[in-house]
Amino acid sequence: MAKQALATQGIVAERVLVTATPLNTVLRRVVAVTPDGFHEGFHSLLDREPGIRFERFDRGVALRDPVARIPAVREVATFTHGFYQLSRRDARVLVSDLRMGQHPSDAFEFAVAEYQDGRLVPLAVPEKVHSIVVDGGRRWLLSRALGAPAAPPG
Repeated sequence: MAKQALATQGIVAERVLVTATPLNTVLRRVVAVTPDGFHEGFHSLLDREPGIRFERFDRGVALRDPVARIPAVREVATFTHGFYQLSRRDARVLVSDLRMGQHPSDAFEFAVAEYQDGRLVPLAVPEKVHSIVVDGGRRWLLSRALGAPAAPPG
């Protein structure tokens, strides 16, 4: 169903991951990686309407070359089989594992470099970043699992 929904919406994915959302087996999260971004959608076994509505997010392609030599970035890229995102928060560059969590509340997110005087400087040791917790996330998960067609909070 996920691949059909992607094709219907004209999304050409390099890789697709379907997982159960936290604390239930009814609501599925779909992550589709494209060359320049990723799409996230949800499908409940209790949905009345077929299909999955996907929302697109940037993967940080512009940051890929500047951080390519940082071992932590290469390790996350390999470990996640390509399901990762690069982003910038303030002066820091982050790498996030897209396989767990829900955008923008990724379960595993690490600062790997920071801009100092206009130069990108790798951190000696990557730092775990506390992800952004979206208010109403648990209520939304329950409502969506029960078939409500609401968009995720955030």
